[in-house]
Amino acid sequence: MKTTRRISAVVSILIVLAFAASYAEEKTPSITVEDLTGIWHSTGEYSPYLQLDEDGTFRVAGAAPWLETSPFEVGQFRLEGMLVTFVPTGGANACMDRRGNYQSGSYRVELTKKGQLQFILQEDPCQVRANAFPKAPWSRFEP
Repeated sequence: MKTTRRISAVVSILIVLAFAASYAEEKTPSITVEDLTGIWHSTGEYSPYLQLDEDGTFRVAGAAPWLETSPFEVGQFRLEGMLVTFVPTGGANACMDRRGNYQSGSYRVELTKKGQLQFILQEDPCQVRANAFPKAPWSRFEP
């Protein structure tokens, strides 16, 4: 009888621990705008520079000095949990549809243990951005 009670107690504890662990895993980790703020450089094939500002604006260019003078794309970004959405408003090569409307794109963003950003494509009709952003990690160029 004591053995049965002990087994039941152990099983109960294991069930509670399993539920607690699954709840902890289901909690959505978050990243803040402050974590993203700065200039980032992709280590991928295209190697663009991305400037993310605290006011929710962004710029993308082929070289850091061009972020202010000749950006490919400028606009706003929204951050919700781990999802960042880029909403372009202009730029030399900003993503537009056939009607001339800017195309927004959404990515899951993660900060790696090495302090790099990784973008995981969620939805983006702009093939240029969809091909460039998630290809390689982004390293901080300037704080």
